[in-house]
Amino acid sequence: CRIASVEGSRSNTNSNSALHAGDLILEIDGQDVRQAEPQTVQNLLIGPMSSGINLVVQHGDADGVYSVSVTRGSAGSGCTTVIPDLLHEVKSTAVTLYENLDRLRGQHAHAKEKMAQAGIVHEEEQRKLCTIQADIQILLDT
Repeated sequence: CRIASVEGSRSNTNSNSALHAGDLILEIDGQDVRQAEPQTVQNLLIGPMSSGINLVVQHGDADGVYSVSVTRGSAGSGCTTVIPDLLHEVKSTAVTLYENLDRLRGQHAHAKEKMAQAGIVHEEEQRKLCTIQADIQILLDT
């Protein structure tokens, strides 16, 4: 999950201890979320107002990873938009994943239907071929 945007004091682009738009979230409070479902990431980001959350992020395409501590919804910290932005990003990703899943399921069903039709056509062609071969054999025998 990547961070969509950051406002306030946590958006200092010169600091590795700050969040940046485009950062990849690797861990939330010590839990690896690289392969996590969007709902899992969302649940880990939600918490009581003014409670702390520790993120491990990778800035953009950089090689290094950095720990960033954020306070959920603390006034004046600039973090009031961080968690909602993260949640929005997670929800948006989840919607896209479910849309793709529905599309792939439809394509799979269509492909199965085409394969079944091809199998039926193949069986019909085999029957016709057997009938023709039988007819030829009868002609040869006579």
